[in-house]
Amino acid sequence: MATKTKPLAQGGGTLKRNLGLWAIVGLGLGYMTPTVVFDTFGMVARDTNDVVPAAYLVALVVMVFTAISYGKISSAIPSAGSAYTYVRESIHPNLGFMVGWTSLIDYVLLPMVNCLILRSYLEALFPDIPGWIWVVLYCILVTSVIYMTMRGTSNANMILLVFSIIVMAVFVVMVVAQLMRGEGAATLASAAPFIHDGVTMGAVLMGATIVCFSFIGFDAVTMYAEEAKDPKIMPKAILLTVLLGGAIFLVASYVTQLRFPDWNEFAPGGDMQY
Repeated sequence: MATKTKPLAQGGGTLKRNLGLWAIVGLGLGYMTPTVVFDTFGMVARDTNDVVPAAYLVALVVMVFTAISYGKISSAIPSAGSAYTYVRESIHPNLGFMVGWTSLIDYVLLPMVNCLILRSYLEALFPDIPGWIWVVLYCILVTSVIYMTMRGTSNANMILLVFSIIVMAVFVVMVVAQLMRGEGAATLASAAPFIHDGVTMGAVLMGATIVCFSFIGFDAVTMYAEEAKDPKIMPKAILLTVLLGGAIFLVASYVTQLRFPDWNEFAPGGDMQY
């Protein structure tokens, strides 16, 4: 006997459908935070023997399959709630409850990680200002953005996303100029960031598990299933979020690896120039 999937909202409540494809993709990319590629670059370069782009490529392949899976289930269960709703409806409500609370830990800890990263950057730029001030300002700003309507939050997210992409584009242009002047690998075309002597598959896979952190958040777009103008766009939005995010990570890590082909430049006493 066929069963009918229950909508997430009870009592006839519905969410306003005002988000288009690119608004949802923007929210997903904003949640992923493209600049996160720089937060773990030095660590991954050390662990993979300077093939960070290879680690991102492996992670992207895995995430594409995951995105396809999310897309299929979001079509079958077009309700907000992401993994919580999917497990609740397809397996059992009690297990869905556990998945929901587990996911909540991610949503609590990820902003904390971002806050700590932002604090470390700003402390380096403004060492005379106590770090806790940046934490307070960050919390006030983020809380204010969340307090807005979904449309307002989407617009604010898009502004921040565009700003971060512009910053990354400027960085790439500067690195390319340095490479053309003979710095770093002194070339724009090289297989070294993906494979060279001393690289092992085990090290690349280990690096891939770390850079998967950069993709955290793409699945969050499924929470907007009931706010999408057309639920049918969700699979496409999920896949586009992963592909665009992966492309940004690959380009940024590739040019960075060419500019700094040896991770020891980041170590204390290295050749890094400030």
